[in-house]
Amino acid sequence: MNDPMKKNEFAVVLASDNRGILPLSVTVFSLLNTAGPETFYKIYLLSDGIDGENRASVERLAAPFDCRLEFIDVSGILEEHDFPHTEQWPVPAWGRVFIPELLKEERGNILYLDIDVLVCRDLTELFRTDMDGKAVGVVFENFSRPGSHFNERLEMPLTCTGYFNSGVLLMNVDVFRERNLVRAVLDYAVTHRDRLTCPDQDALNGTLCELTVPLHPRWNWHDGLT
Repeated sequence: MNDPMKKNEFAVVLASDNRGILPLSVTVFSLLNTAGPETFYKIYLLSDGIDGENRASVERLAAPFDCRLEFIDVSGILEEHDFPHTEQWPVPAWGRVFIPELLKEERGNILYLDIDVLVCRDLTELFRTDMDGKAVGVVFENFSRPGSHFNERLEMPLTCTGYFNSGVLLMNVDVFRERNLVRAVLDYAVTHRDRLTCPDQDALNGTLCELTVPLHPRWNWHDGLT
């Protein structure tokens, strides 16, 4: 239960199926184990059929920490949408797109993390990023720049900063709702389906390229930046 003396309450979202339960558990543990004494995480796990045994194992892992853990079933979320999802890019990969609609009670900034993320510090500073009316805080790939081949392939304006990695997304869900961006991402995925190589990430880039706040690479450091 949330300690009323804590000042920092933040929503974090991850998505998985049974195949990803081990890396998911590592990510959740690293998030909770690095939380500061005044930080309280509300963790939402978008579940594509995670079974009872695996759910219980994650709940046991989180139990010693002061947090809230909630599973949200998204197994049928793609049934009404005609856009590319495959074994390589399954339901959990697309789950991040639907966060503003799934978490209607949440406001402001919500953090999405891929399940291969290792959290190394308290995230209060990240959550307090000034979004300046933009939709998403992101880390751009080091090869990304205005006018790159991504701009042409995805029909992004040449003035866009470039191509970002969607494994860590600081989402301003208020802006997503005001501008109907969930629908915009889904529509983009359909109209550009022949151009998408990383379908969910490409669709987010193509739709949100002018609505981004650049984050320091330390918030999403990966081998592509090394």
